[in-house]
Amino acid sequence: MELLDVSDINESCLCRAVHIIGRHEGREFENRDVNFVVGEASEVGVVDGVEQAIKKCKKGEKSLLKVKAKYAYGAVGCVDHNIPADADLEYEVELKKFEKVRVLIRPVTDVSIVDVFC
Repeated sequence: MELLDVSDINESCLCRAVHIIGRHEGREFENRDVNFVVGEASEVGVVDGVEQAIKKCKKGEKSLLKVKAKYAYGAVGCVDHNIPADADLEYEVELKKFEKVRVLIRPVTDVSIVDVFC
């Protein structure tokens, strides 16, 4: 049995303690820590542009993002955050911690089964 570590974030990694500060025209509308599985960030209210950027981050990295409307709230906007339609946004993000995917390869007769878990 061999365990292989994947060093970068990829689909199904669990991002823990991602700090997000969102701004529209200088007004802060979001400031929180959030946990999510990569590929499912929208379920906890993280916009696509932030999730795509997080995929490229390393542990402990801080980034300033300018997110175009189509990767944020698009033509609809967000009433909860008072974001109008077609608004570009700015985010500060910090990836404090994530759990990497490990791949376990076990031979079973003539076939190899790949189990993926975080």
